[in-house]
Formats: sequence, structure tokens, C-alpha cells
Amino acid sequence: MAKPQKARPIRLDQFRKQLEDSGVNDLQEIQLGPGDDDKVFVRLGFDVDSEKLEEFMNRVNAAEDSESAALVILDYHDELTAEDQLARVRESDYSFAELVAAWGSATGELRERMGKIKPRRS
Repeated sequence: MAKPQKARPIRLDQFRKQLEDSGVNDLQEIQLGPGDDDKVFVRLGFDVDSEKLEEFMNRVNAAEDSESAALVILDYHDELTAEDQLARVRESDYSFAELVAAWGSATGELRERMGKIKPRRS
């Protein structure tokens, strides 16, 4: 049987605060132009809850094209529908593929930041 480590215990309450401060589960704003209506909000491909993340990523991966994938990642804002946000992208100078690429890059950056969070010990 393994012996417990002699390291100081991890404070889970402080770790939770670190996660909240890191922006996990926040929507990522993406600017399409200079105006207030020239932005959309995407959910990044990271979640502390692995079941929620798996369900979300399955929806993204099942998308047949970049427009369908854009609908999935835009579908999490409380006040803006995915269709309304998709229309904003369609009206901009950007493609759905560029939106999905920006989402992938922002997801990778968030995962990298998460890997650098060190739990505080008491």
C-alpha cells in the first residue's frame, strides 16, 4: 500500500478560484469589426467537466462543414442565438473557416494556460 506524500495539502477552494480567474468556461469574444454589433462569442473546447467537454467536442466533430461547426461553437450565448451570430459572420469579411480556426487557436491557448496553473498548497 502506498504511503501518503509528505507534501503540503492542496487547497481545493483556492484551486477553484484559480480556475475561475483563468477564464475556464467563459465565452471568448471574437471581433469582426469596429462596432459593438461586429462581434460574436464562442465557447472554447475546454471544460473541467469531461462529460460536458466530450459532448461538446462530439458536436463540433460531427459538423459536416465549417458553417455547421460555427453554429455549434456559437450556440452558448445567453442573449444571442447562434443563427444571429452566424449572420454577423456571414455579413463580415471573414469566412466560417476563419472563425473556426480562431476558435481552435484560442482553445489551444486556453489549454496551454491551464497546464501552467499550479495548485496552491496550505
